[in-house]
Amino acid sequence: MNTALAYFSVTGHSKKIGSAVSAALQIPSMDLKTDVIPAGLDCLFLVGGIYAGKSDPRLLQKLEALQSGQPGLVVLLTSSAAGSTRQEQVRELLASKGISVHPDEFTCRGSFLIFHLGHPNKTEIASAVAFARRVLAEVSA
Repeated sequence: MNTALAYFSVTGHSKKIGSAVSAALQIPSMDLKTDVIPAGLDCLFLVGGIYAGKSDPRLLQKLEALQSGQPGLVVLLTSSAAGSTRQEQVRELLASKGISVHPDEFTCRGSFLIFHLGHPNKTEIASAVAFARRVLAEVSA
């Protein structure tokens, strides 16, 4: 299965989560600020944050460039100061392009200014890795 990970990081949280997951799964990782999601992926782990209740518009712009049905499946991992907010805008955009999005989504707390400092922490990073391993095993079977 041709699998990769892409992240869009404003505060560094998504990069931190993405780096841990890509290393654990031994898959290539790309920074969507500078890189483009390659064609032909079966599965893409996509890591991003929620800012003021919404996905970053620059992430959405990058995803707009995807071809219909490519990649075959996207798995979302998300951090937010709220801790439980999902990437609904990303889900809707990908669905409109005929791209499947895994129903489960990893979410964890991120920090914002002085709030929730230290998040995502080691336990949350380990949980992101465990989530990604479980999903990859499920979709590879």
